[in-house]
Amino acid sequence: MAWRAPCSECGQQVGITTPVYETMSLFIRDEVRYAKAFYESHPRFGSDSRSCAAAGTQVPQSQMAQARSTDPNDEIPGLDGRGFRR
Repeated sequence: MAWRAPCSECGQQVGITTPVYETMSLFIRDEVRYAKAFYESHPRFGSDSRSCAAAGTQVPQSQMAQARSTDPNDEIPGLDGRGFRR
């Protein structure tokens, strides 16, 4: 269940958490850019082992539009259980 997106700080394709939608209406529209995900820890560059500043921050919508799953069976982001508002 690995997802990847371009990093907003270093520009590399890096791992992100599994995207989730906040509301059912966004889930039904199935537009990945509206899902929320966070960058996983990654180095700034291949030769620089220090952690990138974007690690742990939310992936911006512009980068989420380019997010892709590396597993063809896991193409659909999940739904946040807190998204059901009354």
